[in-house]
Amino acid sequence: MKKYPIILGLTGGIASGKSTVLRSLRRCGAVTIDVDRIAREVVSPGTVAAKSVARAFGKNILTQAGVIDRRKLALLIFAQPRLRRKLDTITHPAIVAALIRAIGRLKKQSHAPMIAVEVPLLYEAGLLKLFDAVVVVWVPAVVQRRRLIARDSLGTADAALRIKAQMPLSRKKALADFVIANDGFRPSTALQARELFERLTRAGK
Repeated sequence: MKKYPIILGLTGGIASGKSTVLRSLRRCGAVTIDVDRIAREVVSPGTVAAKSVARAFGKNILTQAGVIDRRKLALLIFAQPRLRRKLDTITHPAIVAALIRAIGRLKKQSHAPMIAVEVPLLYEAGLLKLFDAVVVVWVPAVVQRRRLIARDSLGTADAALRIKAQMPLSRKKALADFVIANDGFRPSTALQARELFERLTRAGK
């Protein structure tokens, strides 16, 4: 393993518990990046990407304040894969560029032994080359579906569409360098995150 900082990609399926693991790694001493937050900033009012999204999908996806209604947009893109690909074409280049800048900035400014980056679509977006290692947060399909329905107040059909839009979690698990189980039956998620942090940072010294 390379010397500090270790650049760890953290991914998994929707509602698998990625943010929970990211918080645990932060408590261990990692500095963290949430790509979902970057994605929101990229389409904030007035940005080039926000204007492009509004042109592509119509002003009816904007709130009265001129902000992209993420829930309304999600209903469109998860129901129609063609529209999801269209959105990705608009937003992904800006998101990846912002992510690379954020990693570079932290490498210069922070002395933390690890930079942990939560990237929901790490495999789908082809971002492996940015990371020294990848950890997948795994849950059984039935648990994932139940958590998603409860978290986002979705119907069963809408939840199924959102899960289907991503690479199967079983496939991500098979590709991962490390796996953290967030199913409630293994040692606590926080404990697994700490063990991973200690394993990687020891190797990076």
